[in-house]
Amino acid sequence: MLGRSNCVGSDHIAGKSSMTEVPFQVFAAEQLHEFAVRVFEHFGVSDEHARVAADILILGDLRGIDSHGIARLHSYFSML
Repeated sequence: MLGRSNCVGSDHIAGKSSMTEVPFQVFAAEQLHEFAVRVFEHFGVSDEHARVAADILILGDLRGIDSHGIARLHSYFSML
């Protein structure tokens, strides 16, 4: 399953540190993969290419490279 900490950033004011909590939800990699495939297919990408692209996005997340994981999906469908 994919998921990250819910604390983002740190504000240092007068020597105090506070973390901003960001709500998050954990999804199984398989669910995210199928979602990504459906998104790509919705924009006219062939099934084969949609699955390859989804594979790459999910592998990025599973390897801890969030900048190239499922979060990129939004920028890809913006381009499509």
